[in-house]
Amino acid sequence: MNSLNKQERKELVKKLEKQMQEAVEVLDFELAAQIRDMMLEVKALD
Repeated sequence: MNSLNKQERKELVKKLEKQMQEAVEVLDFELAAQIRDMMLEVKALD
């Protein structure tokens, strides 16, 4: 993830947000939490 530029990280966060929402919609809260954690890691790189 360190090799991603700022725009790529922003796009990745958007994709992860969508995936997290989809996981919540099917009540897969464990997956949603894992995706949330990945998003936090990506955001921490900024």
